[in-house]
Amino acid sequence: WHCTRVMDIMERQMPADGLFPLYYNQEVGAWASDEVSFGAMGDSFYEYLLKQWLFTGKQEARYWHMYNATLAGLMHHLVVRT
Repeated sequence: WHCTRVMDIMERQMPADGLFPLYYNQEVGAWASDEVSFGAMGDSFYEYLLKQWLFTGKQEARYWHMYNATLAGLMHHLVVRT
């Protein structure tokens, strides 16, 4: 139940580019930084979006949409053609 409430908040406050900051201030209900990481401290969250979708038998579409938005943000900000 509590995990679902957390994901409700994350979904409502999902950044436009799909990349979630590392820190959230639950007292004020807002992101506490702009720092994003696909490495230390950040990678597990993105992995769990996909795992939650799979765990729900691919029925909970919001996890799939959040994961895809994250991948789009990753591709936009971090992948560069040379």
